[in-house]
Amino acid sequence: MKSVYTRRSAICVGILSSLGLLSASALSSCSGRESSHAQHEGSERVAGPIHWNAEVCVSKGALSGEELGASVIVNGQAETSRIDGNDDRLFIGAGNELRSYSKATGELLCTQAIDGSWGNIEQALALAGDYVLVFCRWGRVAAFDADTLEARWNVSVISVEDEDVATQLEGSDQEPPIVVGWESTDFAIFDGNAYIGVSSHELAATSRLACIDIRTGTLQWNVTVDSRIIASGNRGYPYASPYGLLVPAGTEAACLLVSYADGEIVQHLEVDDMITTGFSHDGEAGDVVYFQTRRGTLCRVAFDGDGQAHISCSTDGLDDDKRTPSGAMPLVFDGYVLVNAPTIDESAGSTVLDPDHDASNGACNVFDAETLELVGSVPAREIESTPTLVDGSAVYLGEGGIYRIGLDELPNALEMTELTTEVHRTHQAWDQPLLVEDGTAYVVSGNTDRQNLYAIALG
Repeated sequence: MKSVYTRRSAICVGILSSLGLLSASALSSCSGRESSHAQHEGSERVAGPIHWNAEVCVSKGALSGEELGASVIVNGQAETSRIDGNDDRLFIGAGNELRSYSKATGELLCTQAIDGSWGNIEQALALAGDYVLVFCRWGRVAAFDADTLEARWNVSVISVEDEDVATQLEGSDQEPPIVVGWESTDFAIFDGNAYIGVSSHELAATSRLACIDIRTGTLQWNVTVDSRIIASGNRGYPYASPYGLLVPAGTEAACLLVSYADGEIVQHLEVDDMITTGFSHDGEAGDVVYFQTRRGTLCRVAFDGDGQAHISCSTDGLDDDKRTPSGAMPLVFDGYVLVNAPTIDESAGSTVLDPDHDASNGACNVFDAETLELVGSVPAREIESTPTLVDGSAVYLGEGGIYRIGLDELPNALEMTELTTEVHRTHQAWDQPLLVEDGTAYVVSGNTDRQNLYAIALG
């Protein structure tokens, strides 16, 4: 997952790729299934709950002369994008390379280097039909064929004049054009379009929100939002509701409903503090959505028949001097909503970046999904990243490993079981949900030197 990434390190990677100084695999590409068979390497079968693991990338600074096989060598910290998958493949970005792996064996199937002038692949990656979408550090979205990883289109989603950038970069001695690093939200997919928000900590506290036609790469619209929306943790939003795009307003205490047609803000829904989780939905229709604010307030957005959004919030179980410990999204199940209780001192630093933080002394609040009445508060380990429902229980990735949450006794009791300690949440990731399919969890784990991709049995 991504951590703080400087413009200087991004420029170095671009220069390395253009000079041919990245790993051999980063310069190769896969043009189809037949050619992909030549790259069946890099995975290791492991006994126990871990089916396989494959090293994805390694920091150049961590090299000690050993054989790296199929790893991507990255300048700076070892980091990857999100992972996504179809029936038989997993997709992940590392450095300036997009890769696909076999779900069954962990074998590296295809690689595709991206243009070094785009910057490295950032966190946002999504499978949209037969296209894989990625966001690159210097403000570009690109689409690749899911079977071959051949490039289909790319488009810039930023719109900043050089002179504006120059005036906003305080103390900069660079002359325009100036390379600015951008961070993004997740992709939201709706009705053939992809939606993404981007902002830069090097510029004013505004964001761009863009709509792109997935098939052609045409930029449908690109609007300015007067807030740095990635302040909400950049995971689990925007949310594509049936009636519009739900977007947190960053450091502003509000949720925005945005028109699919033109990006205009249709409704401004005020809450008590900035939103610090992504959006979880209830039901197949996706017209009821839940999220938490930094204080721990649980909010529910529901739509009426005319597409009007109505918000209700519960402040039950809060402490004025506490905040929530992570960006884990609410878990909605069987008429309940399970969330972290606010247990961290308001003045404390980030639990994600603190290696000494103890997640075992947390608590969970359980609410009625319809009324938002607090029906139970249970001492438990903090839910460190968004849980996924699996056969009547839920699993999530924590600093100490993968945990299963037993839901049978709620709202009166909560049982957490440690499934494995061999993988763990990356320190730099505010939220790191597992990709779970057919009883197997797929996850990236490691440290700033190396990142591996794992397949883990949940039985």
